[in-house]
Amino acid sequence: MNPFDLTWDEQLLQTMNELGWERTDLIDVQIAGSQVYEIEGDGTRWKPEKGTRKYNKDAFIVLKRHEL
Repeated sequence: MNPFDLTWDEQLLQTMNELGWERTDLIDVQIAGSQVYEIEGDGTRWKPEKGTRKYNKDAFIVLKRHEL
């Protein structure tokens, strides 16, 4: 089966089933592939303010299941 024949939520549920995860499991959703500017800037595109988060074009979502 082509995974693109399914919607993203159907793909997620199918993957959760393959992993043995349940809908009631505690799952943490995080974004990976980003950077935080640690140098003071003046808030422009080229010199953002310190603490500004920029997401890379190839950023991705990470799902972590918590064990009880």
